[in-house]
Amino acid sequence: MMIYRKQITVPTPNATMFKLDSNSCELNDKTGCADLAYSYEKGMGVTKDKKKAKKYYKKACKLGHKSSCSK
Repeated sequence: MMIYRKQITVPTPNATMFKLDSNSCELNDKTGCADLAYSYEKGMGVTKDKKKAKKYYKKACKLGHKSSCSK
């Protein structure tokens, strides 16, 4: 979130966010999964993939990320 909000800067923000979100989601962090889904939805740091976005929104929802449930 700090990268998204531009509170910190990194050389390749989209790729860095994607890597961090992937790791967080693997550890069952609901926000990490939601952010990963958003990355797939928008093509940020990764090629757009609606199926993967839906998969990670679903996981985030199951983990309790309420706004992901409506995606």
